[in-house]
Amino acid sequence: MEAAIELAELATTPAITAHRTEPLSRAIERMHRHRVGSVVVVDGADVVGIVTERDVLRAASDHVAVSTPVGQVMTSPAETLQHDTPITAALATMRERGYRHVPVVNGSALTGVVSLRDLMRVAELGPAEVPRGLKGVVVADTEVGDVRGSEGFYHYREFSAVELAESRPLEDVWRLMIDGALPATEAERQAFRDEIADVGTVPSEVWELLPAIARVSSPLAGLRTAL
Repeated sequence: MEAAIELAELATTPAITAHRTEPLSRAIERMHRHRVGSVVVVDGADVVGIVTERDVLRAASDHVAVSTPVGQVMTSPAETLQHDTPITAALATMRERGYRHVPVVNGSALTGVVSLRDLMRVAELGPAEVPRGLKGVVVADTEVGDVRGSEGFYHYREFSAVELAESRPLEDVWRLMIDGALPATEAERQAFRDEIADVGTVPSEVWELLPAIARVSSPLAGLRTAL
């Protein structure tokens, strides 16, 4: 039996940190430079909070000056996870509490930061296979999609993802993911559009934040933040 993956193996190390008295602008600059979604706020050796993409966007929407001390913007107290916490337990905690990033500690010593994406990538999947045909893509069996690495083929319910993107509107693929079949007629397509009409509109408060999100994130990170 292969040894279980420890939380410490998934954590980004060392953790990117900021002192609570530093201006927010420095924390934002570090997040951008290191391409991370959070900065752990420390006071000496103690973890006192965390600043995430959400905190930065909240500050932007509240017109908080970037010269404001990090301590006034951070989420505090910051919950931590011990380095030997089981992956499934860590994932359950983060999902339950809506965390995307959590500092990892050994005792009280900060050792790194783990993200929800890191945990979801490996939780309950066992060793991940990364075929040479699609370098960097982690493969897991699901009913919705699959990656055939040796063929360089990624599909949704046996339909080529590339062909769907080129030939089908978003609503068709949405229906395929949810109902398991593409609409066969224009009437079926319109019926599904009517069904999702209420959830297909961006809330006004999110719409107003989209320019700020776009300025501080990559496209996929921005989409995740908006959602």
